[in-house]
Amino acid sequence: MRVVIRVRRTHPLLSARRHIKVPKSWREREPFESSIADVRVASRERHCNNASNRVPTLRTVLTSLMKSRKWRTRNGLPGHLRTSWDAQNSVGRPMKYQGGAVPNERLRGCISAAGLTVAELAQQVGVNRKTVERWITTNRLPYREHRWKTATILGRDETYLWPELNDDPVTQRAWNAEFVQIYPNRGCVPYTTWVRLIDGATEALDILAYAGKFLFDSRPDLADVLIEKAKAGTRIRLLFGDPDFSEVRRRSEEEGLPASALSTRIDIVLNYVRKAINAPGIEVRLHDTPLYNSIFRSDTTMLVNLHTYGSGAPFNPVLHLQHVPGGRIFDHYQQSFHKVWDAAKPFGSEVSS
Repeated sequence: MRVVIRVRRTHPLLSARRHIKVPKSWREREPFESSIADVRVASRERHCNNASNRVPTLRTVLTSLMKSRKWRTRNGLPGHLRTSWDAQNSVGRPMKYQGGAVPNERLRGCISAAGLTVAELAQQVGVNRKTVERWITTNRLPYREHRWKTATILGRDETYLWPELNDDPVTQRAWNAEFVQIYPNRGCVPYTTWVRLIDGATEALDILAYAGKFLFDSRPDLADVLIEKAKAGTRIRLLFGDPDFSEVRRRSEEEGLPASALSTRIDIVLNYVRKAINAPGIEVRLHDTPLYNSIFRSDTTMLVNLHTYGSGAPFNPVLHLQHVPGGRIFDHYQQSFHKVWDAAKPFGSEVSS
């Protein structure tokens, strides 16, 4: 049976009239009136003395409504009740202050800096123009997929465009998932890991180092392997230090080596890769930047050899990272590689003696 509950129109949760299905244990046939305070139903006398069959108050009815799965899903918070804090910080809800929603000026500025209009950005992301306008004017937090597309198009990290993501538990879990292993020094990295890093590359293989001579020492046929990978369609980019750069000599002295030691290792490596320089799909460049990390990236896998002052690369820790959607660390190091690559000069077929 259905019972009609009439409440005041000013009630914040219920409309002027709402139909609620009454359990079968309630066999009342008479209509009843309700108020905001409670709900009273005409019932048989034998049910009035039974606490388990008493009609609940309106507060109980509203609490049950709020706990229902349909209500939670409709309000964007499946699994727990919506609170005032959630209402301000959950996806799709604007951040507010006393004067109203705070506009997202960072997003607005990045769109303008990219030379795009709101309509053009919306078309590239795959959303309506008004949706992007709400992201800006009311600072609504977009869905994760839309955030990633927007950040990629604008060339910014999504935590810069939406700083509240730094406190998002989902984002923090993605950061932790990127870490596979940390090795106390490069010698602790298994040889098979280096082999899988190179042999497993199918899309891209990026190497940033001053020399990276250990790769060729442990695998003399590495140049031939790189040529075969390039023929199979793998894009290979190799970044080595400029042997004539003053920072290379300074790094040798910092590590307690002769000033020419690192330059000599670079020359040896350049001779190793000489046959692969002109191979299609392989690019070799020389950089003159102070190197803080050596980066070895294969598709979605990356090994980062950290550099510390006064210590050679073999004695420094190595991070094993795996790209995870929503993560930050992998992309952070990859952006560093791109900056060095853009500033480096191409290395020709003639190898310096």
